[in-house]
Amino acid sequence: MIGVNLIPAGVLRARRRRRRIRHWTVAALVAAAISAVPVLLQVRQHARQARLVERREATSAELANVRASVETVGTSLRRLGEGIERADTLRTRRSWAGLLARVVQCMPDEVWLTSLATETPQDSARASRGKVAPQQAAPASSTPGAETSSVAILAGARRLALQGFAVNHEQLYEFMTRLKGSRSFSGVELVKAGKEPVLRSRGVRFELTCTW
Repeated sequence: MIGVNLIPAGVLRARRRRRRIRHWTVAALVAAAISAVPVLLQVRQHARQARLVERREATSAELANVRASVETVGTSLRRLGEGIERADTLRTRRSWAGLLARVVQCMPDEVWLTSLATETPQDSARASRGKVAPQQAAPASSTPGAETSSVAILAGARRLALQGFAVNHEQLYEFMTRLKGSRSFSGVELVKAGKEPVLRSRGVRFELTCTW
């Protein structure tokens, strides 16, 4: 059987052209899809990298805050430890009963005390400021109040103020000599001394400051 194609040649060419266009279109779309995959992956990678950078910056800021808090806490702990150590040292550096017993042992028979008190460096500083005229007063310290109060609490006594009477100056000087010779004090200072009436006679009223 002989087959005869009655379709015009122009129509056949148009069909073949359409098929070729369709094939090339499909091929182009497939190629474009294949080419778009790396681009999409790269865009996704950039987005992920941007999120990681933001997270890293946030973590770095949080870590800096944590480090600052740790340093603050560490500084507070060091100060607290130093304060506790100083308090323990001040608490144990002197046997007050033994010190008072030593003072009594150094007193001659003709000397008696009317007052005995301890002084801290802050007490002495306040007393000195009280004696300064207002125009000569030193400017206020810039030290924070909390630190000043903690130092005042932990400073401890460094002076012993003695007040009393002696029959004469010789007995007073003998008392001072014995105090210096006891090696319990680094210094014994005569603040003031003068004769005053005592009962039916006169005696030497004195004030001493013993430091260590």
